[in-house]
Amino acid sequence: MTIARRRTRVRRMWRCALALLLASSVSALAQSAPKHYLSTASNNSTLIIARPSLLKMLSISNTTATLYYVKFYNKVTAPTCGTDVPVLTLPAPASAAGGAPVSPNLSDGLLFPLGIGFCITAGLADNDNTSAATGVALDVGVTAR
Repeated sequence: MTIARRRTRVRRMWRCALALLLASSVSALAQSAPKHYLSTASNNSTLIIARPSLLKMLSISNTTATLYYVKFYNKVTAPTCGTDVPVLTLPAPASAAGGAPVSPNLSDGLLFPLGIGFCITAGLADNDNTSAATGVALDVGVTAR
């Protein structure tokens, strides 16, 4: 094999390796991109990601005069609010009560082995399915495992 042919082969191998590296980097960025959700006048049953993931960043803001609850579920489908049991429930304090955004420290991430879904309801009980109003914002940062 000539030197020119070897160089061509080496260049092709490096191009393939670089293409794979770039593809995996883009994929990793897409998996960890922050997501923004705004409540509607419903229970807001939402699937964030349908694969094992870490919840790395979370901020909950409420511009309404009513206290609501954001409930997180370990699921690969959108949760059935009021039937499925949440693994984490956080308040969305009412703005009239001086409610500041809720932003727990998740620097190590919170593992959801199946996937991550959420509901926003008016009641604290796990089986509550009371619709929230518009005015609750949820920002999440998720990294797929």
